[in-house]
Order: sequence, then structure tokens, then C-alpha cells
Amino acid sequence: MLVLLLACVSGQVSIGGPDPVGPDPREDTDPVPPVDEPVTETIGAAPGDTGPDEPEDVPDVLYSDDAITPLTLLLDDDAVWDLRRDPSDYVPATLVYGDRTWAIAVRIKGSSTFSSLDEKPSLVIDVDRLVPDQEFMGHKKFNLHNQLIDPSMMSEVRSYRTLRAAGLPASRAGYVRLTINDEDYGLYTSVEPINDDFLEAWFVDPAGNLYENGGEDCDFTNARCFEIEENDEGTDDAFDALVADALVEGDAWEPGMRARLDWTLFIRSIAMDALIAHWDGYAYDRSNYHVYHDPTADNWTFIPQSMDLDYGWRPWSYDTCGRHGVDPGDYTEGVLAEKCLASATCRAEFVAELLALNDAWEASDPVGQVDTLTALISADVESDDHKSYSYPAFERHVACVRAWVAQRPDEIRAWAAGE
Repeated sequence: MLVLLLACVSGQVSIGGPDPVGPDPREDTDPVPPVDEPVTETIGAAPGDTGPDEPEDVPDVLYSDDAITPLTLLLDDDAVWDLRRDPSDYVPATLVYGDRTWAIAVRIKGSSTFSSLDEKPSLVIDVDRLVPDQEFMGHKKFNLHNQLIDPSMMSEVRSYRTLRAAGLPASRAGYVRLTINDEDYGLYTSVEPINDDFLEAWFVDPAGNLYENGGEDCDFTNARCFEIEENDEGTDDAFDALVADALVEGDAWEPGMRARLDWTLFIRSIAMDALIAHWDGYAYDRSNYHVYHDPTADNWTFIPQSMDLDYGWRPWSYDTCGRHGVDPGDYTEGVLAEKCLASATCRAEFVAELLALNDAWEASDPVGQVDTLTALISADVESDDHKSYSYPAFERHVACVRAWVAQRPDEIRAWAAGE
């Protein structure tokens, strides 16, 4: 057990150093203010307003196509101690962008990508938790991901943009260079959370129920594994009906699910997973997805998340990309995907959609997109002392991804021709 050394500078604390143990050094001091109350004044938006200095049409600095946004988080010694003690709890902090500050709340996130504050933690930035309705450049909440298992540092950004270009509900993503107190934490991806604002952007009626798979191997065969994120409808009746129809045996499942699902988006989503080898999703691995019920349309849509293991990359099995989950015919792990590819009519729709997505993706110049992102981030990756991989490893993996996307369109056509 080690002793925490708190080196306070101007009310902030040095982040590096051993983990805290023993009695809380704040025992004889005033407790930390609760995170549901404002702790500092802010120049950010006032409740119900965008603030005097923030026009309605603000630049989207979090999800820019061609820039890396510098952000700073200021944490006092109490906040540092609390993040060390319980990383999943929100603590108060100050967000700095340019010459402006916002009083926000922050916590550490992640399971397989979890890192402590002393390493390179993924973070949730909650902008309006302390100051109701406050926004940071048009956003009330955003995630910063450490890319712990993606040496290319571009899988999330590329994949989310590919999904969105295909009309699939998917998060926005971009890049941030993060400083915490006086320490440079390096390059992060900024990723839009799946919340009310997301639902308003994608659905005619955003007042429906949203469910998240509650862990690996979560499927409709065990509906208790789902966690409800939004319960605006007040009941689980629509979800129970979806589960019941998903488990219908024989040919009767298909008419029922065509009525329950946004069928076009369902076929497109599993075809897209197969195209970019997003094996860590519903169709291949029963992981990392939400389902949303639009109460007006009375149908369901799959929403993907966690796109850092695409293009055949599986770091605990291979040291290079392009080898895992690359056969489109293997995207049958989720019960609905399994039933689809076992049905002649549904499989034909899947193949046709896969070919259409493949043509559009090829026309979008995926190799050029890799080159553009490489030029944007390479210097920041090289100077990032908190990254999990060496710079040569980044270069090797980028070259691997570049080669993979170059050959993928022909691989998809060859697979479809063999159907």
C-alpha cells in the first residue's frame, strides 16, 4: 500500500504518483461540495440560454472533420482524491477552452478500456450537471475515449462517420488534445453520447424508450440483460412485445419482425457491421448496442456504440488487423441476425444491401480518408506520452488499416458472387 502525495499548486494537484491509501487526508476539512450543486461561476450558458458569448450557431469543435480541439480540465485536490477512490462517481471540475471556462462534472468510464487517472483515463464530461441547461459549444455531455485498444487512433472516428454517411443512427466523433491541470494527457477521441439530444437528431419521436445491452452476449433470448436508459413511455410493454416476436420459431418470425423493426435500418446495420468487420457489435458478438423504440412510428432501431475494434482488429488474438470477423456470412451471432441469414428472402436483402454499401464506401475513397486522418493526428500521436502504443506501432497499424480498406471492396464482391 502506497501513500498519496498531494502536491498542491494554485489549488490544483499533481496527477502523477502512487494510489491513495490510508485515512482520507481531508478528514479534518470541509467535505467536497455535492456534484448536484454549482460549485463555481461559469461563463457558459445560463439555464435555458446559450449565454451572452455563445451564439446559437456555434462551431462544432468537438466533432470537427479537420481540427484537433485543445481542452483543459482543472481538478482540485478533493476531486483528484475522489477519482482515485471511486472513478465512476462524478466530481466537480472546470473545463477550459480558449479564454472561457465552464463548471462541469467529470468521471472516469470504461470496462475493457479502463485506465486510472495516473494513466490515460476515458472520461465522461457532463456539462449541465452542476449548472442546469448549460452547454459547451452546443453540447450538454460528451465522452473522451483513450483508444486503449486501437493503435491506429482512428477506428472510432472513421467508423462512426461511415455509419452516419450511410444514414444509420450513429454518434458524431472527432479529436481532442487534453490537458489535466498542468499535465498533457495527449490525444483523445471525442464521442457523442446516446442521449436525449442524440434521439432528437435521429428520430421523429424522441420520447420513446432506450435500452442498452447490459454486457457481453446480451440478446433477446435473455431480456433481463438489457438496461433501460430512457423510460419516457413509462412501461416496458413495447420491449416485451419485441422480445416475444424475436423468439418466435419457424418462418413466422419474419413477418412479425418486419412490423416491429425499422426493417430497412436493421438490414443496413448488420450489412454495415459485415462490411467494416465491426465484429464487436450485435450481429457478430452481441455486444455494444442500444435499441430504441420510436412510439410514433412504433418500430425499433439498433444503435451501435464502441467502434474501436473494426477492420478485423482483435488485439488479444492477433498483432495486426484484418483477420477477425471478416467473413460476412459469420454475422449470425445475434438471434435476429442469425434468423435473417438463415432466411432466403432476408439473406438476399442482406447481400443486396451489403453490395450497395460496399459501392458507396468504395466511392467515398476510404484509403484517402485514412491518409487524411493520418496527416491530421500523426504529430499529436507521436508527442502523446500517455498513449498505450509506441509511435512505430501506430505507423504499422495505420498501414495495415490502409491496406485493409483498399482490398475490402473486392473481398465483399467476391464473397457475394459465391452466394
